[in-house]
Amino acid sequence: MRRTVPATAFQQVWPGARYGLGIMSRPLTCGGLYWNHGGDDYGYTARTGVTADGRRSVTLFVGGRTTDGERMLAREKAAAELVDRALCGGR
Repeated sequence: MRRTVPATAFQQVWPGARYGLGIMSRPLTCGGLYWNHGGDDYGYTARTGVTADGRRSVTLFVGGRTTDGERMLAREKAAAELVDRALCGGR
């Protein structure tokens, strides 16, 4: 599951993202990477993350919906930043 390929379609939102068999890896600003599998449905977004060593994890749910592409991109970037902050935790 951890053998991944570059996720080129997601680079604008998640720079450095790689994808493999249902999970994605992303670099952390504090070094290393984390694994995640998110999901979207009508009116909500879920983002998760767990560090490679399994010591830190986070689950984030965001409510609301929009069809405005710029607002969607801004929301994704904000969610990614929150996940990164939670997993880096002052490191």
